[in-house]
Amino acid sequence: GNVQLIVLTSTGLFASGTAGAVLSTAIKSTNSFQKITVNGKTDGLPSGITPDSIKMMFVTYRSIIITTCGGRGFVLSQDSNIRGDLGVSASSATVWSQVMRAAGQPLTNVIVARGTERVGFALSADSTIWTWGDNILLGNSTARVNRNFASQMTKPSGISGIKMIQATQFNYYYTHNQSSYYILGTDNKIYALGD
Repeated sequence: GNVQLIVLTSTGLFASGTAGAVLSTAIKSTNSFQKITVNGKTDGLPSGITPDSIKMMFVTYRSIIITTCGGRGFVLSQDSNIRGDLGVSASSATVWSQVMRAAGQPLTNVIVARGTERVGFALSADSTIWTWGDNILLGNSTARVNRNFASQMTKPSGISGIKMIQATQFNYYYTHNQSSYYILGTDNKIYALGD
């Protein structure tokens, strides 16, 4: 019952459905189907990005993650840690954030980005995997941590290559935010990490 549809067209982003489910109500406060404007840009996309430069879009509760054809990741989210931008002062629910590895170092060569409402998860062209957000795991037997920038994960032992990634989240009334990561290897095996 709390659904918001996000559509990317050749002219930009459109949204419909329950206000606040994905986009901040400061961007779209009605349930009607309409084109959105983000930070003054009438196609709703990040600065310098056009609809034809978007490779893919992933939408989850309170967040949108896009991957550009040039391998950059951008997040528009109501939750600060999933923005992946080290808490840059311009970061807000109404401005796109570029996913960063460290201050001044964007995550590059992204071929796919996924996530949950609290976690971002990306695969780069060199087969490295990256995550950021709340209660993330790095795959190296360390405890969960919060990271508001992309951190490289340790790949599963013995994996030859990666075909596909996905993440899921168990959320018990916002008191137990635990994510799981899934990888489909080129060996046609599925690898899992988390709850």
